[in-house]
Amino acid sequence: MGKIETGLRKIKSLFGKRTLQSVEDLMVYSYDATKKTGVPDMIVYPEDEKEVAELTKIASEYEIPLIPRGAGSGFAGGSVPSDKGGVILSTEGMRRIKDIDERNMIAIVEPGIITGDFHKTVEKINLFYPPDPASLEFSTIGGNVSTNAGGLRAVKYGVTRDYVLSLKVVLADGSVIRTRAMTIKDVAGYDITGLFVGAEGTLGFVSEITVKLLPKPERKGTVLAFFHSSIDAINAGIEVIRNGVLPATMEFMDRTAIALVLATSSLEVPPGTLSALLLEDDGFEETVLRSLKIMRDVCLKNGAIEAEGTIEKEKADEMWKIRRSISPALAKIAPFRLNQDVVVLRTKIPELLKKAEFIANSKGLKIVQFGHMGDGNIHVNFLYKDNEEEKRAKDAVGELFREVVELKGSITGEHGIGMAKLLFIKEFMPPKIIEVMTGIKKVFDPKNIFNPGKLIPQ
Repeated sequence: MGKIETGLRKIKSLFGKRTLQSVEDLMVYSYDATKKTGVPDMIVYPEDEKEVAELTKIASEYEIPLIPRGAGSGFAGGSVPSDKGGVILSTEGMRRIKDIDERNMIAIVEPGIITGDFHKTVEKINLFYPPDPASLEFSTIGGNVSTNAGGLRAVKYGVTRDYVLSLKVVLADGSVIRTRAMTIKDVAGYDITGLFVGAEGTLGFVSEITVKLLPKPERKGTVLAFFHSSIDAINAGIEVIRNGVLPATMEFMDRTAIALVLATSSLEVPPGTLSALLLEDDGFEETVLRSLKIMRDVCLKNGAIEAEGTIEKEKADEMWKIRRSISPALAKIAPFRLNQDVVVLRTKIPELLKKAEFIANSKGLKIVQFGHMGDGNIHVNFLYKDNEEEKRAKDAVGELFREVVELKGSITGEHGIGMAKLLFIKEFMPPKIIEVMTGIKKVFDPKNIFNPGKLIPQ
């Protein structure tokens, strides 16, 4: 019996019925939201930190890869086994909210808690957890930590890293560390917490997460504005911020995105519309009403065909349909897409949009562009229907990344590197940075058992 087979037998004996190895089960856990696939050797469902530590000791001894996995909703192949196979370490059995300290406004959770469920729980007691990835109804906070997930509210509130106070992490030798104090401030030593947030499970297993909470905003105000051009929309968004309003949300949609969702909404789009902005602010009612007026007036002064604002939830929900319906509607154009979460400075967005559209046209591909204009994080979607178009779409992604780097931007703002962008990291990241990252990986995981083949080029 081989070394790995012996290790797998020990893991099975430790977890018993909480292991899966049938062909059907292995296939279910062999992919995420990308088309990347990799078949694991086993799926394991630990229920607490102690079990993860015991599992990790076995995996380290027998050099068995461990792939942490939440909901498998990532867009980078981060929770998909590499060609080394290994054990999927599912967080489905670790979904407890351990504590909510209302007075200090912090919460302690396990990694498997669904982000949207956590939102609802804290909002019932008038608290607020801002990170809101589009997948919040099924993604996990552990997965959000793994990729440093952002979301629609990132422009005002920041990303997951901004709310993680402390982590408990199981290291490759089975030991457990707490990365910092659970206080708001702690600058003793290196920022080990920040190192694990966004590490995509390559340094250790995050077994507990302490997050800070905010008071729940009293009111929300929403503005939907339509424009003749993308440049007008982007300029309006920039000017809104320059006029003193930092919206909680600032979403951009191109003409194709708008056309896609018209059939699913009762909203009427004015003639000549080629782009749209959806803006939302929150806070005390008097502040929100003032923000609404500024946002609407600035949009109209910067070329909006029409701009409507509301604090009524029903009307706001109707406005939001135009944004939330984009992703599901993409399948009407083509069955597949390569969704890239590139980031540039806000003032560079018009140039990015233009370059991406040129690339798509040169490849004979359909393209849809939308996303978080407030922080420069635009989702560029190259659509395709067959293998031949897929090859052209992959070429288009490479060209897009080169243009983004030329614009001094980043090839990923929230999805992460995983396997999907591993080749591009080697091309676009300075070799010295890769060398430093490789050194950090060796310190925490000398046998390379945690999520090998992700994030760092081998």
